[in-house]
Amino acid sequence: MTPILPYDVFPIIIGYLQHDRNTLFSCILVNRTMSILGIPLLWKNPFSSDESYNMINNYQTALLMRTYLSCLTEEERKYLTNKGVKIKNYRKPIFDYISFMKEITICETLYDSIICWILMEYYDYTKERLNDIKNFEQSNQSNEYKMQYTLINSLYHIIFKKNKVKSLKISLYTIKFIDTIDYQFFMNTNISLSNLNNLIITLKDNNYNNNNEIIINQQSFEFLLDMIKKWCYNIKHIKIMNLLIFDNKRIPKIQEIVNQQKNLLKLELFTSSNQNNENIIINNTLKSLRDNNNKFLTEIEIHDIDFSDISILEGLISVNSLKSLLLSRCKGISIDNNYYILYNSLIILNRLIFINNEFSLEFIISTIGKSLKELKTNQLDEESSNFIFQNCSKTLTHLELEINLNVQNIFYNLIKNLNLNHLKINCYKESTGIILNDLGFYLPKTLKYLGLIGLFNYNMNHLENLLSNCNIDLESLEIYGSINYNILTIILNQIMKNKNIKSLIIDNNLNCKDWNEPELSLLNDISKLVIMVIR
Repeated sequence: MTPILPYDVFPIIIGYLQHDRNTLFSCILVNRTMSILGIPLLWKNPFSSDESYNMINNYQTALLMRTYLSCLTEEERKYLTNKGVKIKNYRKPIFDYISFMKEITICETLYDSIICWILMEYYDYTKERLNDIKNFEQSNQSNEYKMQYTLINSLYHIIFKKNKVKSLKISLYTIKFIDTIDYQFFMNTNISLSNLNNLIITLKDNNYNNNNEIIINQQSFEFLLDMIKKWCYNIKHIKIMNLLIFDNKRIPKIQEIVNQQKNLLKLELFTSSNQNNENIIINNTLKSLRDNNNKFLTEIEIHDIDFSDISILEGLISVNSLKSLLLSRCKGISIDNNYYILYNSLIILNRLIFINNEFSLEFIISTIGKSLKELKTNQLDEESSNFIFQNCSKTLTHLELEINLNVQNIFYNLIKNLNLNHLKINCYKESTGIILNDLGFYLPKTLKYLGLIGLFNYNMNHLENLLSNCNIDLESLEIYGSINYNILTIILNQIMKNKNIKSLIIDNNLNCKDWNEPELSLLNDISKLVIMVIR
């Protein structure tokens, strides 16, 4: 009798393939079960230009657009006809593909898909000719493609009307592609984004022509923000990437959108690291937190912010529910200026990521970080190490550090006195050998997971010394970097010796290695003993 996989296994298999479009497409052709499970994932975010997805070619995007346009209602067809756009009577698809779209990015990929469809339908472009196009902006100089804006508006209309979108990314740079929005078409129809959970707003700094004039339609961008403000009160994650150098006062609606969310869990604020003037949007967003009831906001990430303005830090510290904080390339906190604000805060952080800041880690550890469970930093020194031990020795279980020879002994003395469960270290090249040789003696007995990141010059002796010197019940080992036959041999021997090791993770993206036959044989042997993941 042929064995049959239980149904519960299929969603797990399909889930692993959600970013591999080619394989996922093959799976949906296998049987009805795989089709029903795979199609929603395949059509979840079809216009993504993210590197984690397999990229699709121009011809495929044209077919994708044809499928969506086949889902048009009579109302939308009438709208397009009145705008001079004729759509063929395509056969209705079996699935309502638009209802599967959970993520949408208002981006060039979507714009290019429209152009590809126009070229295929109106100008009889072949598959080969479409795929030869490299630059759509250069090929789109005439009025022949003016219908693209109408088509984009219509597509947004049917997507928003379904109200299935969970994640929306809008960029000020790409709003120029929809600068003829028909406001009445959107405002007079029952459409919504009330189910939106994730909002990303990107304000890029390359929106200028040769005369330093903004080349986007500001009115269209504000209209989109108005719609979001009208519909969305339950967004859980907002990310604002503000890289602009012009007057931020033009778009205060972003701050209003943040403030009206009732269940906001995470807020990410990025500004430009080389921006010299005050970043009004980001600063005012932080300041306004002080006047709002943010009882659900538990995670904030802040990049390139100057906290010298006391009201900015007061806004951040007013979020008493905050449990996770990321500070990257920030400045402006000092004993003389605003340290007392941190000292009087009611925040009790569980997780802190502290990278490349212009003030000391001790300011955070000694105030809102006294009960940290997780810490990631590249700013370890003797003073901060002492503060970590004094304040977090009983609570800290996860530690991720970037270290070099200058802090080697500080690092050793710290970790041996902590009850860590999870340790991940990133060593600089020149210090790899020495740190690996001695590391095993200092690993705490409680450690279950060890990650080694960026160690490109492993040799057999270094890793062998590390593993033989660590007399602990390690359960999981993760290695990022160059792995060869000798390293795999050491790992296999250690796994056979230490029966507690249950998993091995090898991240090979850094050197994109192709395994040879002897190495593949060792990997196969390892996979028989532990759970092995190769990235």
